[in-house]
Amino acid sequence: MSDPDEILVERHRRGDPAAFRELVERHQRGVHALCFKWLRDPDEADEVTQLTFVRVFRRLESFGGRASFRTWLYRVALNACRNRVRDEKRRRTEELVDVPDPRSDALDSLVGGELAKAVERAVAELPERQRAVVELRLYRDLPYHEIARIVGSSAGAAKVNYHYAIRTLREKLRARGVGRG
Repeated sequence: MSDPDEILVERHRRGDPAAFRELVERHQRGVHALCFKWLRDPDEADEVTQLTFVRVFRRLESFGGRASFRTWLYRVALNACRNRVRDEKRRRTEELVDVPDPRSDALDSLVGGELAKAVERAVAELPERQRAVVELRLYRDLPYHEIARIVGSSAGAAKVNYHYAIRTLREKLRARGVGRG
């Protein structure tokens, strides 16, 4: 057991309260970045990041180690983001009110540049699975086998989803007059 995460999980299971804090410190930035890319709102990303770690803490005893801790953690985070988006859509539908564009000025200032903004908008329009694969590959730099475990598919399917997503992004950007002819 040379993986630092596995060691920390085992320490947590043995009752070491500092072990979980170390896991949070190791992964909080990555989980928050994933949540921010998915939700596009810093406050929502903060809440879902915290919710993710609460869920992981409650379920850590049942973590079987079939995937790496990071893969499992990112899957919990991605599911929490999906649930938040679904719940928000349901809430907006029930309220029947006009909702402002979910993209925040904070994100625009962080991303910067018209091309980056156009890419972000195009990524947000992708089908859910393609969007998840693109964001995990491009923004988290995860290998396909890990992405596959996070999204619940095979590595081959993750590659296919990535390929189709990139092709769709190119088409969307060309149609908007962005990118090469």
